[in-house]
Amino acid sequence: LRQPPELRMTTIRLPLPVLLIALATLAAARAAQPGELKDSAGNVIIKYSVEAPTLITSASDPARQFGLFLCFPEHDRPVDDEILPVREALKRAGLLERYVILAGGPRERKFGPKDHEPIQKLLAWALKTYPINPRRVYMYGKGEGGKISGEFSMLHPELIAGSISYSWGWWRM
Repeated sequence: LRQPPELRMTTIRLPLPVLLIALATLAAARAAQPGELKDSAGNVIIKYSVEAPTLITSASDPARQFGLFLCFPEHDRPVDDEILPVREALKRAGLLERYVILAGGPRERKFGPKDHEPIQKLLAWALKTYPINPRRVYMYGKGEGGKISGEFSMLHPELIAGSISYSWGWWRM
């Protein structure tokens, strides 16, 4: 049996360097972008790193809006340290392009009560910057990051839909 021409598959051959550049460009599009959220005087409120979907459109329909994962590392680790496990879980589930992943760092060596206000400001910034459905905001953290994720979500259930704490628990409810 012969296939009609419109059903035949076409093979495109690209030189290896062109293919590698294309793959690197796609990987860079999703790579974490570091930044600092600052107040009007230029003081750093919180350091962050963000990975956003490659295609962002404004969406007023909640079904078309993105979800948000706020990630927090354990002490003495880079701000974006816990983006990887969240990214990989979303990728395996086929949901990566439907979520913004935003990591925040502590004001001091470890997360504590002083970090609640900066996290609220980071969340407010994310909700203004990306078309995020406020009912799809989740937190993930490891170690001290897990502690702040659990505590913050328990103290602010109006802001956070759910929290995942890995390798620690939290001390306040």
